[in-house]
Amino acid sequence: MRRRWIAASLTGISIFLAGCGGGGGDSPAATVNGHDISMTSYNQAVFQRRAQLQNQYGDVCGIKGLEAACKILKQQALQSLIDAEIVREYADAHQITIPQGDLDREWFVIMKKRFAGRLDVLAAYAKKNQTTPADIKLGIADDLLQQEVVYDVTKTMSQYAPAIRLGIIRAGNRKELQNILLILRTGHDFLLTARNLSVSPTSQCAKSQSHCGDLGFVPDAFVPPERQKLLTAPLGSVLGPYISQNELELFLVEARDPHFKMSNTQAYAMRSGVLFAAWLKRQEQAAQISRHVAV
Repeated sequence: MRRRWIAASLTGISIFLAGCGGGGGDSPAATVNGHDISMTSYNQAVFQRRAQLQNQYGDVCGIKGLEAACKILKQQALQSLIDAEIVREYADAHQITIPQGDLDREWFVIMKKRFAGRLDVLAAYAKKNQTTPADIKLGIADDLLQQEVVYDVTKTMSQYAPAIRLGIIRAGNRKELQNILLILRTGHDFLLTARNLSVSPTSQCAKSQSHCGDLGFVPDAFVPPERQKLLTAPLGSVLGPYISQNELELFLVEARDPHFKMSNTQAYAMRSGVLFAAWLKRQEQAAQISRHVAV
């Protein structure tokens, strides 16, 4: 069996959000091709997303002025359930299943690494997240099933893709950015400047969790829409600044490769983040979907 990258990671286990079923007789939150997604599942999904954001942003659905963010959170929660239902329907239609032995092995690893092999720790985690240990295990099965579907719908994917090699410098504010641009305009090498900034304690390059300098080759498909100019700019061009979180980013276009062999990590990101995401979108467009909440 291939090694899978599953959403039920050791740092953040996804809680099973059963898409189908009545959930205690409540009205459906959505219907996908005649299959109901229960309000119980939807409420659990919303709770999980609120909990995930709690430490960083606070309770976005409990803070005045963040109503728009709360609405987006609820829409994303419902979308995750719709996506899961689409995956399950595809798996059923193509006889894709997860052998019990595979699930048991994955569950054993998660129990050992995430819960120290202790049922009381698992029970406390489940209680905190308003779910049950059985539903958590079903969530692991869902994650594994999705990975099998990811590989099935992308089985013809090539290991090769057009790619661009980029360098990056990060600035923490406009003043720092202007100083960096002045250095570059006086003829200093971009990558050497990035290296020097990385060891300067006051620079964003030294403070950032992401490094400055050569990023290596990045498949063209990974370049977001707002940065598409990078794909056509002449070699040696410096483009930016682009805003990313709390940083201002400058990019150097170093090289292009129309037939770049992706790493295993890049290949999986291409499968799940690009090709599978596009497949899900097409499936959703072809499906009969009714949303009753978070619209």
